[in-house]
Amino acid sequence: MANQQTQKDTPEAKVEHIAGTAHEAADRVADTAQRATDEAVPATRGLTGAFATSYGAFADGIQELQHGYWRIVQKSFNIATSAPAEMMRCRSLTELSDLQREIFGKYLDGVVDANKTLIDVSARVAETAAKPLHGQVGLRAH
Repeated sequence: MANQQTQKDTPEAKVEHIAGTAHEAADRVADTAQRATDEAVPATRGLTGAFATSYGAFADGIQELQHGYWRIVQKSFNIATSAPAEMMRCRSLTELSDLQREIFGKYLDGVVDANKTLIDVSARVAETAAKPLHGQVGLRAH
């Protein structure tokens, strides 16, 4: 009787038990993967939408900045093209000096105003573009 093996101890039973355990483990892994996928799909869609919204705001902002740069160039061009004619009308060095000071003042005022505007637009664009992304990752925009 010592040489007799019980049904449980046969190699076939052991293989069936291991196969059953492996099958259960595979089912658990598949279930876990399915749950992860079910959770990841809406999050990915939301993040993709947030990126699209963010890129749209960024593109609009870049276009606004481009228009701002063109306004700066136009103002500078207008000052540069009108200055020679105004200088030719001067009757003395004092008038010429006063005119140069006035032209330089206009130019500097324009540069300062333009840079302030561009900085304001840049800050607003950055904030607007970041809001959708902050919402998706659970952060609040400052």
